[in-house]
Amino acid sequence: MNEITELRQFRSAVPAEPVAAEQTMRVMAELGSGRAATPARPALRGRFRLTPLRLSLGLGALAATGTAVAVILSAVGGGTPGPQHTAAGQSSPRISLIAAAEKLEREPAGSGTYWRVRSKESQQYWAHGKGKEKYVIDQRATNDMWQPAANTGNPVSISQGLGTSPATPADREAWRRAGSPADWPIGNGMRVKASAGERAANFQPPGSGSGLSLGSRTLSLNELKQLPTDPGALKALILEQRTRDIGRGLAPKNGFSEVETIYMTVDSMTTLPVPPRVRAAAYRLLASTPELQVQGRVRDPLGRVGVAVALRGGLAVTGSSGEDSETSRIEQRLIIDTASGRLLARTYSTIGGSRQLVTYTAYESMGWTSERPQLPAKRTGCVSVATCKAREKAQKH
Repeated sequence: MNEITELRQFRSAVPAEPVAAEQTMRVMAELGSGRAATPARPALRGRFRLTPLRLSLGLGALAATGTAVAVILSAVGGGTPGPQHTAAGQSSPRISLIAAAEKLEREPAGSGTYWRVRSKESQQYWAHGKGKEKYVIDQRATNDMWQPAANTGNPVSISQGLGTSPATPADREAWRRAGSPADWPIGNGMRVKASAGERAANFQPPGSGSGLSLGSRTLSLNELKQLPTDPGALKALILEQRTRDIGRGLAPKNGFSEVETIYMTVDSMTTLPVPPRVRAAAYRLLASTPELQVQGRVRDPLGRVGVAVALRGGLAVTGSSGEDSETSRIEQRLIIDTASGRLLARTYSTIGGSRQLVTYTAYESMGWTSERPQLPAKRTGCVSVATCKAREKAQKH
């Protein structure tokens, strides 16, 4: 059974809006010909410029190097990316991703006082052991992000470090041979501790935006609602702004490729309060990009099963010193629950080193709520722009 026939059968069993049907069939027709979604003119009011999103792996477990990231087109284990077919009775990963998009489109937009995202995070580092031995440590944390619907409110992130420990029993033995240290250097003068930290609330000033940057501008929550609901229009918006930025000298010519820019822009959208139809268009755009590998039945760090969209390329330098450092390639993955369309996890893994290191954020819940955050005693950040400016001025003197 090919993907288009399979999709027709899926569509006959699950009713959807006519526009969604037309978009889905166009995406699958383009997949069959090996082309990505044809850009349509973006229907977004205003002017936005897209700046390539810098690869950020949290506290530095994986530090991206170089100005350009090379996309690796071959799939894991070899082969050519593009339309994927499976045995009879099984859905291909790309079909599963489009099915998730169709389910999303039937969801109401939702509303509330805050957009809340709860997550668990883990970052792995090389640690120096006894003699020339080294081992891997795992730093864990929780995060609870509250984005107010009103621009007058303060976005706040409530986080807690859960401590750092050897990643495996073999790492624990190496740690014991090294004298069982209670903290470790991770480079750039930073150290991580074995003990858990205190819950803390970090404030951002009101009007900090939604977290999605198109060029030098961060979109507001209202501007997120205006993003295209057609995958071709969304692609056009992203790539036209990339071209414009390069022409104006706002982005390097040897910076991120078109595929990388598409992936990382969609990546940044996945945890933001974009309308369900916009999120569905983003999933369709990923599904219709042949250079991206779509992997089926992948388990996220919490053991949940989903479909993963993977981008390989770039370099990571791991280790706190030249003696411990390794340079490896990176695989980034978005793992999506096909039953709900919800993002399960975002992972970054090293490839080609002596051992794979993984940094991840696993999402426990995400959506609008009318609850209010329960703030801990420890509070950091700026409750107003004036406070931030005053703090920056004081630090300079």
